[in-house]
Amino acid sequence: MVIGESATVRSGDTWSNYLREWSVETGSEIAAVLARRHDRCVNEFWLFHTGKEFPRMAINVAGDLAFVHYSPTTGTRAGACSARSPA
Repeated sequence: MVIGESATVRSGDTWSNYLREWSVETGSEIAAVLARRHDRCVNEFWLFHTGKEFPRMAINVAGDLAFVHYSPTTGTRAGACSARSPA
């Protein structure tokens, strides 16, 4: 599985956009990548299988909140949900 991280980060007074990708195989590798946060404790992740554009999942996080979109094929969203991390 591939996890793509799409972020806008600040260094001093400069903001920059970047995309970074990880190839992960274990649950602990996935958890380590999804735990990454930037300024204001936010991040966005895209999960998909190597060599395949779909299905894919987008996870937007801010603090202990997450919003998830699932797209099984081009132009479709089969589901979306939001949740708060357990205390």
